Amino acid sequence: LLPISASDQVCSKYGVHPALPTMKNLYDDGDLLFFANTGHLLQPMTKDDFYKYAKTQSRLFAHNAMQDDAMTLDPDKVISGTGILGRMTDILDRNGHNIGSFSVGRNAPTTIGEPEKSGSPIVLARGTSLPRFHLYGLKDIISKLHNKTELGSGIFADSWSAAYMDSVPSAQVLLNALDTVTTSVQFPNTLLGDSFKTIARLIASREARGVDVDTFHVIAKRYDSHKKNNAQIDYKK
Repeated sequence: LLPISASDQVCSKYGVHPALPTMKNLYDDGDLLFFANTGHLLQPMTKDDFYKYAKTQSRLFAHNAMQDDAMTLDPDKVISGTGILGRMTDILDRNGHNIGSFSVGRNAPTTIGEPEKSGSPIVLARGTSLPRFHLYGLKDIISKLHNKTELGSGIFADSWSAAYMDSVPSAQVLLNALDTVTTSVQFPNTLLGDSFKTIARLIASREARGVDVDTFHVIAKRYDSHKKNNAQIDYKK
C-alpha cells in the first residue's frame, strides 16, 4: 500500500491501493479528501437495532439504493426528489448567483433542485464534443407543433415538448460558448477522461456563459465490488 498520514483519526497512518498513486499525490498536496468511518446508515443504531431495522427498511446491500442516498443526502425526505448539488444550487441562486448545473454521462439525482427555483440541470453525454441541432429551416414549424395544446393533450407530452423547446436555444448558447475555448491539457482517452475534458471546457467557458458558479456531477463506476477487489482496481487503473 501507498502510505498516507492523517490527523484527528483513530489511526495516524492509512494506505492507498498501489494502483492509485495519483490519488495519493492529490491527498499529499491537500487537493483530495478521504472520508473515514462513513457509511450508509441513515440513523444511529446498535447491533440489535440493525437486525431489527434491516428486516423492514434497510437498503444497505443494494448498490443503486446506496448511490441514490449518497446523491440525495435527504434520508428523511424533507425535500423529496432533490439532490445535494441541486439544493445547494437553489440556495446560491436565491443569493444572487448565476448558476450553471451539469450532469455528465447520465441524468443523476445529485443536480436536481426544487421545481421553479434555479432551473433544470443540463445533462451532457460523455465525450469531447456536443451534438448540434440541425433544423434546416424547420424551426418555426417545430415551434408551432410543440406549442399546440388541445383539450386532449397529455401532461407528459406537454412536459416533453416544453423541455425540448427549452433545450434547443440553451444548447445553442452552450455550443457557442464552448466554441470559444480550448484546453491544452492531455486527458486520458477513456470515458472518464472525456468527461473531465468536457468539464474543463465548461469551466473555461464560464464567462462566455455568463455564470459565476458551476456545479458538476460525473460518475466513475466499478469500484464497488463483492469480490476480487484488487483485480477490479487494477482494471480501473
